[in-house]
Amino acid sequence: MVAIAVCVLAGTSARGTAQDDEAKTALFARYAEALRRIHHVPGISAAIIRDGRTLWSKGLGFQDVESRVAATPDTLYDVASLTKTFTSTLLLQCVERGTLSLDDRMSRYTTAIPEADATVRHVLSHTSQAPAGTV
Repeated sequence: MVAIAVCVLAGTSARGTAQDDEAKTALFARYAEALRRIHHVPGISAAIIRDGRTLWSKGLGFQDVESRVAATPDTLYDVASLTKTFTSTLLLQCVERGTLSLDDRMSRYTTAIPEADATVRHVLSHTSQAPAGTV
């Protein structure tokens, strides 16, 4: 089973009363649950954060539909390789903006890639686990 994880960061520039915040939070929760049901999303975890402080967090639906295990604010969702698509899209947008080069060495950004000659291009194309770019 694959579920979709959603993290919502919401903030307002004007401060309302505690009652206003509570009413807005309740409205957000109803909308989030309605959207989850309309789009047949098995489970989501959502949070409202203001000034780095969690005002509200809740799991909606199920983390495991078959076993009827409810989602919680801390549910870890299996998203398989979905993040690879987002990551590669963001990387290529950075290349288009000129803030990143595919030929940059990965060592510029992380120590997690042990091959000294591995570039962003190698990691993006999964060719960094042999002499860089050969496999």
